[in-house]
Amino acid sequence: MMETIKGKPIFEHQGYLYIINKESGDKIIWCCRNYRHGQCRGRLHTINGQVIQLVGTHNHEPIHSLGEVAEARTQMVHLAKKTINTTHDIVATGVSKLSDHGIASLPNLQNLKRTVQRIRQKHQNPLPLPTNRDSFVIDPLYIKTNRDRTFLQFDSGPIDQRMLIFSTKKQLKMLKNGNHIYLDGTFDVVPELYFQLYTIHVVYLNHILPAVYVLLPGKYFATSIFQTFLSLCLYFLRQKTKFIQNIV
Repeated sequence: MMETIKGKPIFEHQGYLYIINKESGDKIIWCCRNYRHGQCRGRLHTINGQVIQLVGTHNHEPIHSLGEVAEARTQMVHLAKKTINTTHDIVATGVSKLSDHGIASLPNLQNLKRTVQRIRQKHQNPLPLPTNRDSFVIDPLYIKTNRDRTFLQFDSGPIDQRMLIFSTKKQLKMLKNGNHIYLDGTFDVVPELYFQLYTIHVVYLNHILPAVYVLLPGKYFATSIFQTFLSLCLYFLRQKTKFIQNIV
C-alpha cells in the first residue's frame, strides 16, 4: 500500500492519486489528492481494494507516472524509518526503478533528501546521551555528511579534555583561497558535555561562511586550536591569509 509522508494510505487509479475521505466497514470513499489545494472534486469508492464507483470530475489531467512515484516515495519513507542507510543511498534506491516519466515527475532531489532526513530524525530512536567526554563513542554514521564525505577531521581521543574538529575537504579548500579568516566562539548551541563551540569562517564569493567547527572542553583551549588545526590542513593555507579573531 502506498502512503503519504505522514503514513496515510494512497490509492492510484487511472493516473490520479486519492486519499481517504471516509470509511464505512469495508467501503472506503477516496477523494482526489488535489482536493484541498486544487479544489478537485474527483472521488471514487472502493470495497476491499476494488473500485465500485467513480464520482465527480477531476479539474486536472491525469499523470500516469504518479503511481510509481508514490511507490518510490513510500519506499524511501520506509527505509528512512527502518535502516541506517545514508540519505543519498535511500533516495538512489527509491529512484533506481523509476521510468523516465517517473523521474521527470519527481520533486527536486534536494527536497527529497531533506524529507528523508526529517523522517529519520523524527522516527529513529536517538542514541543514549553520553555522561562524560572520555568514554563516548561516535557512531560512524555521524562522522560523515549526507553525501558520504568525511566531516569529523580530528578527534583527540578518549580523554577528559577531548576536542573534536569538524569540516569537509571543500570547506578546507575554501580556506586555501581565503584572504581573511574570522574566528569566533559561542556557548549557546554547545552540547552539554562541552564548554564552547569555536568556529572558523572564511570569505567566499563575497560572503562570510563557516568552514570549521571545533568543540572545546574549556575556553582556554581556544589558543591550542591552531596547532592541531594547522597540522591537519596547513597545505591548504597560504602565508598571505590574515586571521581576525573575536573570541566571545
